[in-house]
Parts: sequence; structure tokens; C-alpha cells
Amino acid sequence: MGYPSHAGPIYVEAHPLPTGRQPPVISFNSIEPAYFDTLRVPLVEGRRFTDADSESARAVAIVNRAMARKLWPGENPVCKTPQDLLLK
Repeated sequence: MGYPSHAGPIYVEAHPLPTGRQPPVISFNSIEPAYFDTLRVPLVEGRRFTDADSESARAVAIVNRAMARKLWPGENPVCKTPQDLLLK
């Protein structure tokens, strides 16, 4: 809730940007595992965060439909790897 605490450009390695085009900038927050349950936000696909998703664990993300459609048009964004999505 509130304003995003972080923002940065994002790159999808499977979809390189055309020459001279700037990458999209996304806003994002770090949240607790119960965040979506607390707000009663349904998960469409994939999994929720767990307590095992810590700073020392492999990075995971939950994206909204708009971001999934923009970055992976016609693809399933679930199980993409860190090599597929780079936040710089």
C-alpha cells in the first residue's frame, strides 16, 4: 500500500530492445508473505511468497497482468528465471 519504494529499468533477455529504445521502468516494493492474503488479492497463477523467500534466497517476484502482457506477450510469465528478467 502506498507509494512504491523502489524503481528501475527492466530488461527481458529473450526480447532485446530495438536500437535506441529505452527500457521500461518499473516500480516495486518488498512485501511480507501475508501481504496478498491480508488485502484479499487473488493470485491468478504461480505461487505466493513464503517465509523462505528471504534476502539470502533466490530472487522471486510476483507481477501483475499488465506487466506480464507487456514483457512476455503471448507467453506464460510463470517460472521465468533471473536470466529472463534483469532489473538494473
